Amino acid sequence: GQLVEPILPIVYFGDKIAKIKSFTASTIDVEVPKGTKGTVQVYLVNNDRGVSNRLPYIYEASNPKINFITPKVG
Repeated sequence: GQLVEPILPIVYFGDKIAKIKSFTASTIDVEVPKGTKGTVQVYLVNNDRGVSNRLPYIYEASNPKINFITPKVG
């Protein structure tokens, strides 16, 4: 027989779409898309356009700092 691909919802982190890594009848494991520091709303949209509730997700950012460079020329 033919293998039928399931129709999965689209998971949004703000306006970005998350890549679905795996799923079961009750869970979806996603790869969080890259984002900038701040809070976005996470929600999903089913193929029938049904939209879930929204929950906040906080992107954190690192703060790298250069103190000195040795040697100064090269």
